[in-house]
Amino acid sequence: MLLSTVKNLAGYDPTEKIYTIPTLPVKIGYCLRRCVELNKTAGISANDKSLITKNFISLYDADWNSQISSVARQTSQKNRCNVQKLLPLCSDVQELFRFVKEEGERVRKENSYVDLLRFTLCEVSLFNRKRGGEIQRLTVAGYLKWKTSNALDKNILSTLSYFEIQLCKSHTRIEIGGKFGRTVPIILTKSMIEKLDTLLKFL
Repeated sequence: MLLSTVKNLAGYDPTEKIYTIPTLPVKIGYCLRRCVELNKTAGISANDKSLITKNFISLYDADWNSQISSVARQTSQKNRCNVQKLLPLCSDVQELFRFVKEEGERVRKENSYVDLLRFTLCEVSLFNRKRGGEIQRLTVAGYLKWKTSNALDKNILSTLSYFEIQLCKSHTRIEIGGKFGRTVPIILTKSMIEKLDTLLKFL
């Protein structure tokens, strides 16, 4: 009865052997198991000798995975395959970046600290294709340390082409701390560095 009820709730199709809502059976199964475990704990505390809870857990372990969970997982995997993803056009991304950059320049001249902070974070995130949570790991101490040790090695410069040298002058690489102690490199343009330097003046 329980299995058929869950199947009905999740919209199970016996012909296609798929669920309309494949995540629902998994969530219900987790909640049921959790409720039974809590009931079992309460029964132990009250010295309840009933075997109902134990029998339910045995039946759950025997039938739930084969009749409910496995089918739900297969349905979820099928739904994820060949799903069309709508990606933004290059022109839209360029227009967004241009807007963020220009607005950042405007608020920098107006000395609006909060707005400048927001637009700088957006500009660096968009340019590096990183999440804002990663970019905001850049600390003042880390930025100042990079500023004092940013000289390009002459031996490396001698091996670069003219284009690569110009690229090094207009774009700079800085490393920030990422998740699990990993190092995450980000690229800063002259415009971004000017905005960051302006932000430091407010401190």
